Amino acid sequence: MKTSNRPRHALEARLRFGVTVLAVVGLGAVQGLTYLLTTNALSQRQAEHLAEKVAVISRVMQIEPRPRSDKEWQQQLDSFMPAREDVRVRIYGPDRTLIFADERSGFPREHQIEGVIQTPDNFSANIGLSIAADEEFLKHLAFALLSSLITGAAVMSALSTVLVRRALQPVRRLADQTDLITVRNLAARLSPDGQPEELLPLINHFNALVARLQQSYQRAEAFNANVAHEINTPLATLSAGLELAIRGAPRSDAAEQLASFLEEVRRVSSIVEDMLFLSRADRGAKAQRAESVQIATVAQDVLDYHEAQLEQYELTARINGCARAVVDTRLLKRALSNLIGNACRYASRGSTVEIRIEEHQLNDAAGVRVSVMNQGDPIHPNDLPHLFERFFRADAARSGSGAHHGLGLAIVAAVAAMHDGEVFSSSDANGTKIGMWLPISLA
Repeated sequence: MKTSNRPRHALEARLRFGVTVLAVVGLGAVQGLTYLLTTNALSQRQAEHLAEKVAVISRVMQIEPRPRSDKEWQQQLDSFMPAREDVRVRIYGPDRTLIFADERSGFPREHQIEGVIQTPDNFSANIGLSIAADEEFLKHLAFALLSSLITGAAVMSALSTVLVRRALQPVRRLADQTDLITVRNLAARLSPDGQPEELLPLINHFNALVARLQQSYQRAEAFNANVAHEINTPLATLSAGLELAIRGAPRSDAAEQLASFLEEVRRVSSIVEDMLFLSRADRGAKAQRAESVQIATVAQDVLDYHEAQLEQYELTARINGCARAVVDTRLLKRALSNLIGNACRYASRGSTVEIRIEEHQLNDAAGVRVSVMNQGDPIHPNDLPHLFERFFRADAARSGSGAHHGLGLAIVAAVAAMHDGEVFSSSDANGTKIGMWLPISLA
């Protein structure tokens, strides 16, 4: 299946951008139309005004006898058109000589429209009508429309953000609900209450998918548990029989071979017991026999148990920090034993294994971080997310990896989950730290 390399944009951003663009385009179209209609109306008014001026001056030019001096033309125009500050008049004789120019108006020639008069006896006139005021009005109108467009775009962007976020709120609620569906909580479903009609088919299909997954997972877990139970009994019988055979047999190669068989049977039996434990944890088993204990005291008991292993790898150990928490002591010891055993196997000889205990807030919940840190080769960053998976080995070639079946850290994760906690890990040149966060009190 090919995947697109095109950048993915958030749905909210795309919707917000689309709504804003549509609003700006619509507002811009209305404002553009307003500007065009206003320009057209002003042009019509200017043409009508110029036609009126042309008609008046035409009548003046056809009066007999015609004025002979500038003063007579001025008086004649004043009697017919007393207010003509927005008009420029130039009258020419039959030979195109200028016989009168009314230059009282001071507007620039580039801000005028012109009309021409031609009399039957070849007198002519050029009439200029000022449109400077209308042009200034159009400038102010264009600025006002542009300002309102920018302001409208900003307002629409803010409003679209609010509207889109409200519209996508049902999707966010679905996302929050899907976070509650985990391997340990496959019975959870997406609620259709309060959801828009368009999302109901998706919710129904998703719930049906989770239901099928739940059934498949339950059948698989039941099969695993049944197989483990069925195998556990003959393994126990075989282990006891081998022990009796070894005790009753004289020391020989056959006895050593029986001892080797017994070791392998015990190893397989240990795997089966761990699988049974993980199966119970997967089915939602919770920590029992909860009591408030000093974590450092429990850690010291586990260190004492691993004293021989520490000596074998020439390691020293220390406990740093202390805190109290309500835990299942048996499960906590099992998890710490796995963490310390794992740290011993991969620590550099002569180094120190450190158990760190510290109070830590996680998602506003009070808790305790318990971690084991060792000095050794760092784990590749790509392997860190998989450390707590069953049968995972970061490096099969690392010392001692073949003697262990890869369920130790998976059990640590199960113990943390049974306490409603979490696991974490980090590794660099300064060391490898693996641990779990446990709430101070159980729910």
